[in-house]
Amino acid sequence: MSLSKLPLFNHFANIRIQPKLIIKLFLTLIIIVTYTFVSGLSVDYKKLLSEAGLSETSLAQIKIFSQISIFFSRVFSVLFTFLIILVISRIMRSDANTKSIFSATLSYILFTNAISLIILTIQISAGLSLIDYSITSLNIFAKGNRILGTFDLQFFVQAYILTVMLIGTSKLSIRASTIWGIIYLILIITFSLISISIQ
Repeated sequence: MSLSKLPLFNHFANIRIQPKLIIKLFLTLIIIVTYTFVSGLSVDYKKLLSEAGLSETSLAQIKIFSQISIFFSRVFSVLFTFLIILVISRIMRSDANTKSIFSATLSYILFTNAISLIILTIQISAGLSLIDYSITSLNIFAKGNRILGTFDLQFFVQAYILTVMLIGTSKLSIRASTIWGIIYLILIITFSLISISIQ
């Protein structure tokens, strides 16, 4: 099969010629702010108020702090993802410049966060608890089962986009890019399972 037929391949291949950093930075900021706002809608602050016995002032402070935390964690994830992709590209002796790699990272963040935002919006609209369910994971069949929640379709989509990005922008071989995509998938599932066991 021709590489050009792979979904998103042409987009990532064109980044080497047209990085379009400014508009991507703007769109990334918009989607991060939107995600922060929408995720705030998923929290029942009135329920927290009644259960924890908090004053309305304390609850307002918690709400602001949680929104700020979500925003900065998303910003940090952009920088962390860029560093990881840059390191992979350099290890594999990619000829892609840093600007192109950063632009590709922003595209990766935009695609994956847009998917997460759509799913989050659907789940909130359907009245499904984000704690008990993830409609893209196996725990949709078992309420509150966090282990099944680690087997999430979103992780597979992220691994695919990473693979295509490494092929298109970093110009790695299909084999090498696929291996890195599989490594990413294994690591993210493993870290999710470790996080559950610690908690």
